[in-house]
Amino acid sequence: LSSALYLCRPDVGASAHLVIARDGELIQLVPFNVEAWHAGRSYYRGRAEFNHFSIGIELDNLGKLQRKGERFFAECGAEVMPSEVYADYANDKLTYWHKYTDAQVETLRQVCRLLISAYPIYHILHHSDITSRKLDPGPALPEITLESLLLGRSE
Repeated sequence: LSSALYLCRPDVGASAHLVIARDGELIQLVPFNVEAWHAGRSYYRGRAEFNHFSIGIELDNLGKLQRKGERFFAECGAEVMPSEVYADYANDKLTYWHKYTDAQVETLRQVCRLLISAYPIYHILHHSDITSRKLDPGPALPEITLESLLLGRSE
């Protein structure tokens, strides 16, 4: 819910078609036939400016965390309980991320299945796939592929 409230602020200059709250609630902010401002300057496999032709789905999540002793904090200053922290070890470095909830991941899978049944979708991409400016969704989000959704399985 906090992500949806943030994106509705007039001073933010960003938007998304959908936001998935921590409890799995789905909030539509922009109709699918209207361009949302979720990707910014973006590029992938020869295509640029993804706002023009993609559907933006945001998940309410605090992203990459900083560890201070035994406590974890988001960039905004919010403290995250250790039970909600995902630790990732990659490239010889340990990083910490806010976990996505099971309800969010299940809602995301359901939404993606509905969207691929209604639209010609060829890729499911993360912000970090299309721009170096963004880290999200980060390693805490389980892999969701077009193939797994078409075959109806969870990964």
